[in-house]
Amino acid sequence: MNCDKKGYSTLIFTLLLLLLFTAGNARAAESPTQKTGKKQDSTKAGKKKEEMPPVVVSARNQSDVTPGDNPVKLYDKIVVQINNLASFVEKEEKKEEALSSLLLYLDGRPIMDIQPETGGWKNGVLVYRMIRTNKSKDAWKELLGRPGAADLFAREVPLSVGFEKQPPFATKATIKLHVLNATWLWVLAISLFLVIILFWKNESVKDLVRENDTSNKPGPYSLARVQMAWWFFLVVLAYAFIYAVTGYFDALTQSVLALIGISGGTGVVAAMVDDDTRKKNRVQLAVTEKNIADLLAKSNLSADEWHKLTAAEKENANFKVKPKLSSVDSQKLADTKKVIDDLRGKCKLSQDEETKLSELYITKGESESIANPHTNGFLKDILSFGGSDSAFHRLQIIVWTLMLTVIFLREVYNTLSMPEFSAELLGLMGISSGTYLGFKAVTQK
Repeated sequence: MNCDKKGYSTLIFTLLLLLLFTAGNARAAESPTQKTGKKQDSTKAGKKKEEMPPVVVSARNQSDVTPGDNPVKLYDKIVVQINNLASFVEKEEKKEEALSSLLLYLDGRPIMDIQPETGGWKNGVLVYRMIRTNKSKDAWKELLGRPGAADLFAREVPLSVGFEKQPPFATKATIKLHVLNATWLWVLAISLFLVIILFWKNESVKDLVRENDTSNKPGPYSLARVQMAWWFFLVVLAYAFIYAVTGYFDALTQSVLALIGISGGTGVVAAMVDDDTRKKNRVQLAVTEKNIADLLAKSNLSADEWHKLTAAEKENANFKVKPKLSSVDSQKLADTKKVIDDLRGKCKLSQDEETKLSELYITKGESESIANPHTNGFLKDILSFGGSDSAFHRLQIIVWTLMLTVIFLREVYNTLSMPEFSAELLGLMGISSGTYLGFKAVTQK
């Protein structure tokens, strides 16, 4: 009986060992597979996270109810929606620094010096305020410059976000940029029209660019004053245009200030030369008029009679060169000779005194044209002095002014900023103005 019990115990113990051995082998066989499966699952999850980079899906003006209601202008705020932004930022050690380094990209150009408002980054939202700084002005020139008929008031461009010197995030978003303000454009156009009308019709406004005249006749147009007014109105118009597009106040450049200084200096020096010349000629005119009065008193003729005598003698000389006279001409010749004989009978001047009196009247006419000038029309006034033949020193300053005007307007339109003229161009303008003033001082003595 005891033997049977021992046999049964041995058998049970053997069976238990076999069961334990079999279970251990099964665990050993299944464990690598299970672990491999877990590792594969975690690798797949990791790959999924890496394959989901941030994507910009939309952008709108903060004042819009729906995207695209209002074009974005400078100093507006843009709300940018970015998928997967939170998971992207969570991987960064310095989250705030990473967020503040995210630049706004417009049409592939980074807009520097704009940091986002990051309050909604966990929901994938960044807010940017559109500002123009010295670092970003070149980008804004390209974005808003050269407005054409199709994009005169608004221009649609791709929008993204990214780090500096790195490719921006993938994007599906676009934004409409405000280019020209229609109200401002009308204000500029109407103002320009009114200025042109005033200069064309109003004599008081024309006097701003005319030389001073003591007579009742309108004075001649001054080339120096016209040039000074030209640059003044161009700069004001360009400044208003730039402000209308960009809202940027600090638009003047050193080159433009130098240009205004050159034209203003030319106007001041020209006025001084004119004033000095007129004073001298008024003194000379007074002396000449006194000498004429003395000779007329001696001649026993009035000024009108003297002019009538000289006119009759010129007419008589013209009749003499005609080979054959008609009956009408013969009668005129007879009347002319009668006038000459009558006035000659009264005149008590010698031949030398008559010649001197004629020369004095010529001198008086020249002095009067300088001392009390009057207009001969805009083009003739600015191209000549006192109605004389056109002078090259005046033409060259007009040509260079027009050339710089074309460069100026082209630069303002293309870049939405005042141009930076080279030192050589400004020097050329200065030399041109100096040459004009030099000839003016010599020819108006």
